[in-house]
Amino acid sequence: MIGTPFRRILMVVVLGCALVCAAGCGKSVSGKYADDAGAFAVEFKSDGKATVTIGGTTLDATYTVNGKNVSVNAGGDTKTFTLNDDGSLAGPGLTLKKK
Repeated sequence: MIGTPFRRILMVVVLGCALVCAAGCGKSVSGKYADDAGAFAVEFKSDGKATVTIGGTTLDATYTVNGKNVSVNAGGDTKTFTLNDDGSLAGPGLTLKKK
């Protein structure tokens, strides 16, 4: 009987750690990604906000991640990228690499 509360606390701690690890192991984006020419770049921030730079013009943007799909909305236009296994983003007509 004395061990029962301890076991419950231990179980909660173990399950909590497992959930945190599982959430941290998923694919995500953060930091700056750009094409090889440097003409197009996206900087992802942790709060769902981003900045998109196209040919020297910077726009405020938002983004969402759904599995391997990363949707970026800037200026009312949404583009969806696929997060590749190597960490790059493949989009319509371009590939962005983490810088």
